Amino acid sequence: MLGYLLDNNVASELSRPRPDVNVLAWFSAIPDEELFLDAMTVGEIAKGVALVRRRNVARARQLQGWLSAITFVFADRILKIDVATARIWGELSSRTPTPPPADAWIAASALRHGLVVSTRNTRHFEGFGVGLVNPFMPRVPNLLRPATEPDDVLAVQCQNGLHR
Repeated sequence: MLGYLLDNNVASELSRPRPDVNVLAWFSAIPDEELFLDAMTVGEIAKGVALVRRRNVARARQLQGWLSAITFVFADRILKIDVATARIWGELSSRTPTPPPADAWIAASALRHGLVVSTRNTRHFEGFGVGLVNPFMPRVPNLLRPATEPDDVLAVQCQNGLHR
């Protein structure tokens, strides 16, 4: 499987009234079929909606509608919780003193399915051996192509350097 597993901070950026321009550019450069959510990410977003509901019911209704929409759009690209991923999670969780359980799960799911984690919080995933991309970072020009061609390839900073 080739693609990107979205952390909640990346997926949630699209629910903002004015999403980050770098994230929007990144999303527009990636085919839909290469973008995935994990069940854990859906749970993290649902938790966020519940927390917002305590202080702003109207905003929580908007976010709940957005969560329903995103789970519909990603329906066949939401990775399920399974035993194989749980075993990887157990291994990853033993590597660092106190990794955030949700982040360790997302890393395990990405490793299981051969995906790159797309997150703003790359430091949370360091040490898990998973590829990382931070779509909040500005686009990097394609220096391998002659300057006469438009820059339509997105280079992303991953754990192992720059990748196209």
